[in-house]
Amino acid sequence: MLKDRDILSLATDNGGNLWIGITNGLTKIRKENGILIAEEVFTGVAVNELASTHDSKIYAGTSSGIKVINAESSNIIKEYRKDLSKPSSLPEDYILSMCIDKRGNLWAGTYAGVSMLKQGTDEFVQYSKKLNEENSIINNYVYSILEFEGKVYFGTAGGLSVFDGTTFNNFTSKDGLPDQVVNSLAEYNGNIIVGTNFNISLFDPHGGTFALVKSFGEILNPGSVISDDEGNVYFGCKNGVVGINTSTVSDLNIEKKFLFTWLTYDLDGKSISVDLSETNVAELEHDAVNIVIEYSDLNYSSKSSSTYYYSISEIDKSWSSNGSKTSLELKKLDAGLHDIRMKIVKNNGTTFESDSPLRIIVHPPFYNTIYFYLLVASIASFLLFMMYKYKVRSKVKRALEMERAREEEREKIRYETSRDYHDELGHKLTRIAIYSRNLMREIEQQKDSISKELYKIMETSTSLRESARDLIWSMDPGEDTLYDLVIRIKDFSENLLQDTDIALSVKGISETLKMNSLNMDEKRNLLLIAKEAVNNSVKYSNADAMEITFFREGEFFYISITDNGKGFDSEKVKEGYGMRSMHARAEKLKAELNVRGGEGSGTSVTVKIKLRDRLKEFSLN
Repeated sequence: MLKDRDILSLATDNGGNLWIGITNGLTKIRKENGILIAEEVFTGVAVNELASTHDSKIYAGTSSGIKVINAESSNIIKEYRKDLSKPSSLPEDYILSMCIDKRGNLWAGTYAGVSMLKQGTDEFVQYSKKLNEENSIINNYVYSILEFEGKVYFGTAGGLSVFDGTTFNNFTSKDGLPDQVVNSLAEYNGNIIVGTNFNISLFDPHGGTFALVKSFGEILNPGSVISDDEGNVYFGCKNGVVGINTSTVSDLNIEKKFLFTWLTYDLDGKSISVDLSETNVAELEHDAVNIVIEYSDLNYSSKSSSTYYYSISEIDKSWSSNGSKTSLELKKLDAGLHDIRMKIVKNNGTTFESDSPLRIIVHPPFYNTIYFYLLVASIASFLLFMMYKYKVRSKVKRALEMERAREEEREKIRYETSRDYHDELGHKLTRIAIYSRNLMREIEQQKDSISKELYKIMETSTSLRESARDLIWSMDPGEDTLYDLVIRIKDFSENLLQDTDIALSVKGISETLKMNSLNMDEKRNLLLIAKEAVNNSVKYSNADAMEITFFREGEFFYISITDNGKGFDSEKVKEGYGMRSMHARAEKLKAELNVRGGEGSGTSVTVKIKLRDRLKEFSLN
C-alpha cells in the first residue's frame, strides 16, 4: 500500500482518515466500502510532522516549510516559508516537529529553535537557545512538541524542555532520561510518554521523574507518535511502526518496599564488604575509595522495571538519577555524616522513597580530629610561651646593654666636655689675666694704650662666650641633623663677616639634609673645623669674597670653604696651631681634610665625611 516504509509522521482528521508523512511526500489513507485506499497528496519533499485541526485542516511540516491542506479535498490552501525580508516568518524551512495547542496556536520546531504561529495571524514568534541562560530552551533542535495541562513540552537533541508561557524548565540524562535525544512525546494517564532514540520512558510532570517503560532495537523517528482510545501508543521508526499497549505497564498497587543490601569499598589495597540487611549505619575510614552501595526494591516481576534516584546529605540534597542500575557507585566520600536516600519510580509512574536513609559515617584523618587540634594547640602554646620568655629575656638583655652603652656614652661626654671646656676656658681666662696685668702696668705709664688692652679683654670674653654656646649646641640632641649643622655654620659665618668687607655666598642648603643625623662628636668637630677655616680666612686672607658650599655625593657629605685672598705658604701653615687642630679633629672623625692654596691664589678648605645610618634607641616602655 505504501511505496515508502520509512514513516516520519502520523495524524488523523475529523473524518477518521489516517495521514502518513514519509520521506517523499504525504499519503492519505481512507476507507471506502470497507477497503483501505492510499491517496498521494503531494510528493517530492519529506513530511516530518503532521497536525490536524477541528476545522478539517492538516498542517504538514516538511523539509521546505509548512503546507496547510484541506482535509476533505486534499488541496493545499496555504504555505509558510522562510522569508529573509520578513522577521516574523519561519526561521528555517526544514520543519522537525509541530503541535496545535488548545488556543489554536501552531508550534513549529526547526533546527533554529521553536516558533509559534498565533491563531488568526501569519506571524511567527521565535524561541531559541541562549548561551549562559538557564531559562531558555535547552537545545535548538526541536524534534517533538506536546501540550499538556497548560504547558508546552519540547523534545530536543539536548533533553526535555517545558515552557510555562514565560520560562523553560529543562530535564536531561542527569534527571533520569535514558537518552539525551527526545524524539517523541505523548500523553498517558496523567503522565507523559517520552520516546528517545532506543527507549520509552514515563515522565511525571509533577514530580519531575522518569520511569523506563521499554527499550527497543529500533531508532524512533522524531515526532512520529500517536495513541488511540484503547491505550495503544504507536511509534514510527525506520522499518515501520512499533507499538505498546499501556495495559502491559505494571500494576499501580505494587508493594512499595526497598532494601539496602551490601556496601563494598577499597581500603589500603583490600576490598571490604558490609552486610546492610541488618543495619542502616556503616562506618568508613577517610581513605576508603571505590564505594559501591547495592540495593533492591523487591520487584521480581518481569513486567516491571524501576528507575532510581538518590540524594546525599551534606553533598547534594536534590535528587540525582541513577538510571535503572541497582547499585550506586561513589568514588569517595568526605569526612563527616552522610544520609543516602533513594527514590524509586516504577514504569507506571508510581513513585516512593526508601523508608529510612543509609547513614554512612566517614571518620576524619587524625590531623582533622579534635585530639590533633588539642595537641597542636598545646605545642603552639608551649612554643609561644618559650618565644615570649626568650623575647622578654632578649628585651631585658638589650635594655641592659643599651643602658650600659648610654652610661658609657654619658661618661665619655662628661669627660670630653670637661676636657674641652677646661682647655678652652683656661686658655681664654689666662689671656684675660695677661691682658689685665699689662693694663695695670701701663695704666700709669701709657694711658693711651689702655683702650687697646680693654678691647682685647672684651674680644677674649666674647670668644669665650661663643665657645660656650658652641659646646652647649653640640650637646643638644634636638639639633642633630646635617641641616642643623649647615644652618649653624651659615649663621656663624654671617655674624663674623657682617662688619668686614668680605662678601659671603652660601650654597647647598636643602630640606633633604634633615634626613641624615649626626652624633655629638661629629657635630662639634665639623663645626669647629668650619669655624677655624672661616676665622683663618677673615684674619689672614685679605679676601673680599668667600663661598661656603654644602653638597652630598652618594654616602659622602662635603663642606667646602673657599676665599679669593692672598693664599698661604703651605710649608709654614702646616706648623700652625689652627691647621694642626683641624687635621686632628678630621682624623678623629675618620674624615678627609683637604687644604689647598698658594701665595696669591686664594685658599680652599674641604672636609669629606662618610654618612652612617643611625640606630634609634628604644625603651621597654
